[in-house]
Order: sequence, then C-alpha cells, then structure tokens
Amino acid sequence: MAYDVDRRPGTWVSQQAARRSALVWAYVAALVAVVIFAIGLILASRATVLTSLLVIAFALLLKLGGDRAINAAMPWRWGAKAEIEVGRALDRLEQEGYDVLHDIQRPGQGNLDHVLSGFNGVYLVETKSHSFKPGAPSRAKGQAKWLRHEVGVWVTPVICILRRRKGPVQIDGVWVVSARDILDWIRGQSNKPADPAQFKAWADSL
Repeated sequence: MAYDVDRRPGTWVSQQAARRSALVWAYVAALVAVVIFAIGLILASRATVLTSLLVIAFALLLKLGGDRAINAAMPWRWGAKAEIEVGRALDRLEQEGYDVLHDIQRPGQGNLDHVLSGFNGVYLVETKSHSFKPGAPSRAKGQAKWLRHEVGVWVTPVICILRRRKGPVQIDGVWVVSARDILDWIRGQSNKPADPAQFKAWADSL
C-alpha cells in the first residue's frame, strides 16, 4: 500500500500519549469514586475504623498508581509535541523540492519520525523534546542503515531536539541539531541524492 502523503507528523506517538493519558484519567475517576464512597459512609454514619483504613489504603494505592501513570505519560506527550513541531518545520522543505515523509512504521522496530529526500541527500530525522537517552544515536544509525539499503544511497542520521540551544554537533556518527537550526542545516548539506524512482518505489511499498 502506498505511503499516505497526508500522514501528519507525530501520529503514532500521539496515539501512545493518548492511551497513557486515558489511563491517568481512569485513576483519577477511580480516586474520585473512592472519595465519594468515603463521604457517603461518613454521612451515613456507617464508617468504621476498619472500613476507614481500607478506604484510605485504597485511595493511597490509586494515588500511587496515578502518579506513576502521569510520569509514564508525560514523556510521550512531550515527544508528540516535538514530532509535530519539527514535522511542521520540515514540511516547509517541500516547497524547495524535497520529499518529506512522517511517522513511517516498521513493525517490531518502532517508527521513523521523519525522512527527507532532496537534491543534497536523504536524511533520517528522529525528534526529541529536551534530550536523548544513550542508546538513541545507535538506534538512529541502525534505522539509517536499514533505509540506506532501501533507497540505495547514504542516509544521514539526525537527532533533532526541540529545546536544544547549542549548535549542531556530531555524536557517535549521528548529527544532533536543534529544531531552530534544522532547516538551514539540511539546506547546507551536500550528499548524493536518491534516485527519485527508487525512492518513490520504496515509499509506495510502505
């Protein structure tokens, strides 16, 4: 099936963020229900020491679970925001003749945030909100290596950080660039471009 050219950046990670946010709200709803139940017992003068302790213990467990759910959901929300903002910026390059693809799924291998192909090469761009984990460069290189076999030319792996203040730097063979600099940085590169027919064939195979 051909790649959906209208696919928006951050689609997959936004779905993951929504799932985790739904879990947070489930904890909130359960905690509210427990509080209402406790108030009902008190008003009915049916609260005993044992039931009070059980209600308090259950409420604390729900709060603990809710806190963990919030901590798990927030990185996904930040990630979705980063992908969307960086993706919108990269879309401007379409007016300059680049092919820009977002959120490419690789079953069992996660997804590729953004892929760009233009007159000066092919670029795999992974987005982060504030920083990246130690394994991120290795993962980006692995994805770029896979893509190189698909499109037939060198693919430059890039990690784009939304809130980065420093200029572009290369870490473990991967370029780390801020969202502020990403467009000018790509424009300034000089690599062998992909054959348009081969790149289109790959996109159509997705």
